[in-house]
Amino acid sequence: MRAKEESQPLLTRNLWGFNMGWQIWSDIDKDNYGSYGHMGFYCDTKDESFGPVFLTDSDFSKVTFHELWDKGNFQDPRYDEPQVVLNQTKHIISLMDYEQEIISTLKITRFGDGHAPITLYENSKKDTYENMGFSLFGKEFEYGEIKVKSITEDEFSNLETMLDDLNAEVAFMIASEGHKEDCITITSYQNNAIGLGITIEWEVLDKYS
Repeated sequence: MRAKEESQPLLTRNLWGFNMGWQIWSDIDKDNYGSYGHMGFYCDTKDESFGPVFLTDSDFSKVTFHELWDKGNFQDPRYDEPQVVLNQTKHIISLMDYEQEIISTLKITRFGDGHAPITLYENSKKDTYENMGFSLFGKEFEYGEIKVKSITEDEFSNLETMLDDLNAEVAFMIASEGHKEDCITITSYQNNAIGLGITIEWEVLDKYS
């Protein structure tokens, strides 16, 4: 006899543009300069709240929360394990804080036959999730510094593309896996045609197990 399948409601597009049958509520009164508030989950199909309630500060944004939940590719909180939802929610709230919670190291290497990889550039920083991405310009990276190490303009252009892709991949990994103790904390891209590789190693300093 075939097991009965649990029916799940159709998803609807809420006012933030996300297709789902749930959203979050927040009681922060920003009009009256409220410092702290609470947030929780709300089921659109049953018209009721569910799950735990969390303390948040005045910088909390419902839109950003939904964006990070979507970026993390998390499951519908109405049907996931309560402890999983708890850990994921704490993780997202911590990523939204304006505190330095992520330390990361960028390394650019040249590789080839007959020699070990040579480090051309390395830089570490500690910053918020919103500002954790690396750039090949500005104080973090000076073109003149690596130009003397035989980086051509074509190679520099390829490095820009590789770094953009790597920043996006690391942002996804931190959002989706950063709260897990066994998460992968190093991501690399390499271009065999030009013999250059980029690695970003990262750590979320405030993890929730």
